[in-house]
Amino acid sequence: MSIEPSQAHTVCIRAAIPPKPEPVTLKPKITHEADAALIRARTHRAWGFITPVGSRERSNENRIAEAKRRRDEMADRIADLLAKGVPMTAPQIQRHFAVSDNHTRVVLSEMAKAGRVTKHKGPRGVFLWAINERAI
Repeated sequence: MSIEPSQAHTVCIRAAIPPKPEPVTLKPKITHEADAALIRARTHRAWGFITPVGSRERSNENRIAEAKRRRDEMADRIADLLAKGVPMTAPQIQRHFAVSDNHTRVVLSEMAKAGRVTKHKGPRGVFLWAINERAI
């Protein structure tokens, strides 16, 4: 029996599928403790501290001191503004210095506790802040 050229077919013989490779388990090059020690050393070089507790307390103290300095500076600016003799509302003071309402409220309440300013009710129930004449 012979195969005519019109009846010939190309047969593709596929190569055998190679076996799956063995699963690879990743292992760290250094231990967890050694990695933590490197991170602590890097942190100490970058920020100058190594223990998180000490650094937190120091940064909190710095943040509190900076906030107090900013409040005192704003209190002096508000006292200078109110010393002109015109009582103002808290929103007017806020707009004049372009600061947040919370910052203005905190500064004014601290000034009132210290006796530097007084608060009295004006028209339509709006509170007006004025410099305390006895504190000058």
